Amino acid sequence: MKQFQGQITKHSLFLSFPFACSNGLGISGDVRKKELYISEGPHIWALSVGSSNHSRLIYRSDRFISDLSADWLYSKLYFVVDKQVLRCDVRNCSTEVVISLASSPVKIVADPFSGYLFIGFMDSLYRMALPGLLLEAENKSMETIVANTSRLTFSLNPYFRRLIYISGRGGTVHHIFLDGTEMGMNSLLPFDTASIQQVVYSCNLWVLTNGKQVYIAEEYDKQLYPTEIFRMPLNSEVITKVMDVAGKIQDLQLDPLQGYMYWTTAQSVEYARINGDHPGLLEKLPNFSGKQISGLTLDFDLGALYWLTQDNIRLEINQVDLIWKGNKGKVKKILSSDSLKTSQHVLQYYFGKLVWINEEGDLQIVEMGRKQTVHLSSGMPFITFAVVHQKPLPDGLSDCPVVIPNPVPASSFKIQGNSSWICIKWESVRSVNYGMVYYRFESQALLKIQDLNAPHYCVSGLKPFKEFDVTVKPYTYWGSATETQVTLFSPEAGVMNMDVEFRWNVPAQINGVLRGYTVYYTTDNCSETLHGEALNVTAEVTTFSLTNVDPAKTYCMQVEGFTDAGSSSRTRVRMGNVTVTGTVPYLLTVKDRMVTIFDVDTGQTVRKMLVSAVIHVGYILQTQTIYYLTENLILSTALNGKDRTQLIESILCSAPKGMAVDWIGQKIYVLLDKQENANSSIYVLDLELQGTKLEKLLSSSQNIYSIGVYPKKSLLFWTQPVSGDIILVSYSLSERLPRTLIGLHLQVDHSVPEAIDCNCTTAKLHLDGNFAVDATDSEPERLFFTTPDHEVWASDLNGCICWKKINFTGATDFGTTSLTVNSNAVYWITRDGDQSTVYMADKFSGKVISEYQDSSLVAVMTFGEESQPYPAGVPGKPGTPYTVHDVINWIKADDNGNNITYYILQVQNFKNETRLQNFNNSDEWITVYQGSCGSNICTWRNQHLSGFYHVRVVAVNGIGMGEFSETSGEIIMKLNGEK
Repeated sequence: MKQFQGQITKHSLFLSFPFACSNGLGISGDVRKKELYISEGPHIWALSVGSSNHSRLIYRSDRFISDLSADWLYSKLYFVVDKQVLRCDVRNCSTEVVISLASSPVKIVADPFSGYLFIGFMDSLYRMALPGLLLEAENKSMETIVANTSRLTFSLNPYFRRLIYISGRGGTVHHIFLDGTEMGMNSLLPFDTASIQQVVYSCNLWVLTNGKQVYIAEEYDKQLYPTEIFRMPLNSEVITKVMDVAGKIQDLQLDPLQGYMYWTTAQSVEYARINGDHPGLLEKLPNFSGKQISGLTLDFDLGALYWLTQDNIRLEINQVDLIWKGNKGKVKKILSSDSLKTSQHVLQYYFGKLVWINEEGDLQIVEMGRKQTVHLSSGMPFITFAVVHQKPLPDGLSDCPVVIPNPVPASSFKIQGNSSWICIKWESVRSVNYGMVYYRFESQALLKIQDLNAPHYCVSGLKPFKEFDVTVKPYTYWGSATETQVTLFSPEAGVMNMDVEFRWNVPAQINGVLRGYTVYYTTDNCSETLHGEALNVTAEVTTFSLTNVDPAKTYCMQVEGFTDAGSSSRTRVRMGNVTVTGTVPYLLTVKDRMVTIFDVDTGQTVRKMLVSAVIHVGYILQTQTIYYLTENLILSTALNGKDRTQLIESILCSAPKGMAVDWIGQKIYVLLDKQENANSSIYVLDLELQGTKLEKLLSSSQNIYSIGVYPKKSLLFWTQPVSGDIILVSYSLSERLPRTLIGLHLQVDHSVPEAIDCNCTTAKLHLDGNFAVDATDSEPERLFFTTPDHEVWASDLNGCICWKKINFTGATDFGTTSLTVNSNAVYWITRDGDQSTVYMADKFSGKVISEYQDSSLVAVMTFGEESQPYPAGVPGKPGTPYTVHDVINWIKADDNGNNITYYILQVQNFKNETRLQNFNNSDEWITVYQGSCGSNICTWRNQHLSGFYHVRVVAVNGIGMGEFSETSGEIIMKLNGEK
C-alpha cells in the first residue's frame, strides 16, 4: 500500500485556487464535462479540470454544506444542508428540497445508472428513487440498505452494480448488491479501519483516506480479486491453475531445485511449493508505511533470495536464504541507500552483482561484496532486461531429473485385512528419481479426500463386501500423473456376532484379600442401582463381555468387589452398545529383540514385532506405521510388523540414544552420542522427502539424556546437565532458538508480568533426566518429568507453573527409566537388575492404579489416536457438486477438528442464459445459498435459477473458510413448471 508523497491533506489539494478550504469538504465530478464540484463551508465551486484550472462559484448558502454528489445524467447537484438533502441545476443553482430527514446525513451518492440516491448516516445506509427532472412527492420514501453498524463509510461502483462499505466494527469490507443483499464475499482488511473516513474502489485500486493521508492499496481481496498463478508443460498446451494469490503479483521467481516459487506484491514477499502447496510469508510491510517492495531475484550459488524495498527517501536491499525442506531463515537488510532508486519491478542477479533499472532508465549495478554501485546507459531508457544463466542441476545428476510420475496400474490395487479394518494398497511410483512422490486419494463412497506420502490407505468400519470407489493420482510438486479409478469391495465375512465389553480398574483400597467381583447387567431398567442379571468373576478379571447382543439395545452394568468380610459399594452405572466406544489404553513396550502392543486393562499382548537391538520406538497412527531406532539403523514396519523398510542408506555414524516422532510434520528426530567435537547431536529425517539422509539439526557440548517433541507448536524438548544439575530445555523448530525451562539454578525475571505467578523456580526441582510430553487434549499442554526423589511432576510448556503429580514412583534403590502419559494415566518403568516393573497411576489424583512386571523392558510409550491429535484448521475441500433429480448434492468436507458452521454455494452462468438479474457476465460467481448441513451428503434445491451453470461449494468453520470444491460440470437448472 503506497502513501502519496508527503502529508497530502485535502487542504494542500487546493492551494493554488482562489478560495480557502475548511474541514468540511465534499467533492464530486462529471468526467464528460471535465468538471469537479467542491463544497467548502457554505460554498459550492465548479472547477474545470485542464490546463486553465478555471474555477467559479455556483452556489452560496447561509449554512454549512457537509457533502455533495453530481447527477451527470440530468446535470443536477445533490448536497446536504443540516437535516435536508437539496438539489439544483449545475448551470443555474436554484435549490429545491429533495427530502427532509430526522438527522443529518454524512454522505450521499447519486447514481443515475441504477436510478437511486444513496444516503448514508453514521450507523446506517438508505436509498430512495432518484428524482427525474421534476420532484415527485410519492418518490420520497427511503429503503434501508445497511442498519445497526458503526462509523460507516461507503463507495458505489455503478458499473458492477454493487456497494462497498466499511464498518468501524472489526474492519470488515462488505460487498453487497444495491438492494442490500449480501454477496457472501466479505473479508477483513489487514489494518484498523476506525480512522478511515472515505473509501473508493476503481480500476483494481483501493483509495482510502483518514483525513490526513491518502493511500493506494493494490492489495486485492483474495475472494474477490485474486491474482491467479498458472503453469503449463512445455510439451503440451494443458494449462492448470496452481493457486490464487491475495494481491497483484509484481514479480514471480522459481526455484526448481527445491520445488518452491516466490513472488512479490507491493507489500509482501511470499512463497509456496510450485504446485501451490504450503504457502507462507517471508516479509510483510506494515500498512500505511509508505514503503513498497520492488523486484525479486534468486542466487543459486549462495542459495539466497533478494528483493528491493523503497519509499520516498531510501532504497533497501534485503536477503534471505532460499527455503530448504520447509525451513525458512531470517530476513537481513544488506544495503540501505538514500541515493539509489528503482523504477521498474525488475531485479536480476549475476556473478555477485545485483542489477535493476533506476529512475533515469539506466541499469544500476551493485557489487554485493564491495557494495560499490555503477550505472550503465544505452542512450535509450531501459524498460526491462534479463540475465541468461546456466541453470543448475540437482547434486549428483548430470541430466534433468525425472519428476513427473507415471499413473498407478489399475491391476496393482489390493486389499488387506478384514471387513472391519482394511488397508487399500497399490504399486508405488518408481519412475521419479528426484523429489518426494505423493498420492491424492479420493473416494465418494468412503467420503474421503486425502494426500498420502505412502501407497496405501487404511479404513475401518466397512460392512462386509461393501462396494466402494477409489481414485488415486500420484504427484510431485513439479507435476502429476493421470488419475487411476477402480471399484473395490471390502472382504467377505461370515455371520457377525456383536459384542459389548465393559472394563474396570482394581479398587484403590482393597482392605483385605480381594476374592472377586460381582457384575450386574440389564437392558430393561438402567436406574442408579441395577436389579438385573448378576454373576461373579475372579479377582484377576477386570473385563466383562456380552456376546451376540442386539445392536438396537443399550446395555447397563455395575460392578462391586468383595472380600471374605463382605462387598464394596457399587460403581456408577455404565451404559454401552455396539456403537458407543471408549478409549482402550494401549502401550508400546520395547525389549531387546521385540516391540509389543500391550492392552493395559487386560494385561494381554495383542501384537508382537520382532526387531533386534531396539533402542527406542515411535509411530504415526494415521499412516499405520511404527518406527524403530536400533543400534545402527532406523527401520519402519506396518502395524502388523510386515513391510519392513530401512529408512537410511547406511548405519548411524555414532551410538543412538533416543528418538522422537513428529506425526504432524512427518519427521523423526534422532539423538546420537559423541560425534566430532560434540557430546550429543540431534538429527532430523524428513519422511515427506524422497531420500534416506539424516540432516544435522544441532550439536551440544553437553550430554543430552532424552528428547521429546510437541508438534502442534513446533517445539523440541531435551534434558541435559548444567553445573552438576539437570535442566529441561525447549527448542523452537521454527525460530531455531533454545530456552531453558526448568532447573535448580534458574532465576525468574520478575520484570516480566507473567513471571510473578511462576513457581517452578521456587520449587527448586532436581531432575533425573526422564520426561514426557503430554500431547493429549485432556488438559492444557503439559510436560511430565521425574526427580531423583522418586516423584513425578508436571509443568506447562513454558516451565512456569509446576505441580507435584505423584509422591512416590515405587522404589528407593533404583530410578525411573521410562515415562509416558495419555489422557487418563501416567506410566513409568523401574528396573531392578533384569526385572522391570511398569506402573500406572491416575493422571489427576496421582494414585497408583496397577503394576505389571516383565523382564528386560527398555521403554514404554502410550499408543492411540488420543496421543497423536492433529491441530484444528479450516475445513477441507467438499466433494464436487452434482445433481440428482434436479437437486444439487455434494459430499461434506472434513471439519479438521473444528465443527463446520455453514456452507457457501456459488453458481456461474457460463452460457449467458439466465433469469437471475444479479449476473453481469459469464465469469462472475454468485452466492445463492449459505446454510448448514447435518449429513454426509449435503443438498440444495434450486428455486430461483434457470439456465446452464457451473457450481462450486466451500465450507466454513470457527477458524475460517476452507478451499472451494472442484467446479462441477454443466448443470441445467429449471424453475418449477419448466421443461
